[in-house]
Amino acid sequence: MCTSQLGHLFIVGMGEEVGWRGYALPRLQRGRIALEATVILSVMWGLWHVPTFLFDQDLAQGLGMAIGFLFTTFPVAVLYTWLYNSTGGSVLLVSLWSTSMTLAIGSPATVGSIPLIIVALMTILAMVVAKVAGAENPSRSGRRITQHHRNSKCETGGE
Repeated sequence: MCTSQLGHLFIVGMGEEVGWRGYALPRLQRGRIALEATVILSVMWGLWHVPTFLFDQDLAQGLGMAIGFLFTTFPVAVLYTWLYNSTGGSVLLVSLWSTSMTLAIGSPATVGSIPLIIVALMTILAMVVAKVAGAENPSRSGRRITQHHRNSKCETGGE
């Protein structure tokens, strides 16, 4: 992978996460539990990417990849929500994680069933996070971020 591709991944990853986690997630977490916010966000996030798959390959291959991506957005979004809430709303850390996962799954060095294994491991990890951290406020502190940074506000369960 060349430097321009790495730069593109970081810029795109950062731009997406500023929108999805930095803007949308805190607002979606207001008035609803984090798992509900994550479901809504993962549907929007998945649908956002469908055109990319449909226009980058032939229709059959693109449709298959789009459907696969839609199924993976929820467990990945659970992890990103947990990471975002656990770091006090750090978009940078979520962006770095997102970029590293994109590199791991999309790298030319990742052949055969390795991408499926990575996605399966992330899905298992998401289930563990959801079980251990809980659906209401998945984070290490049991809080969810409902506003981003300057006006930072954390909520805990029962409030």
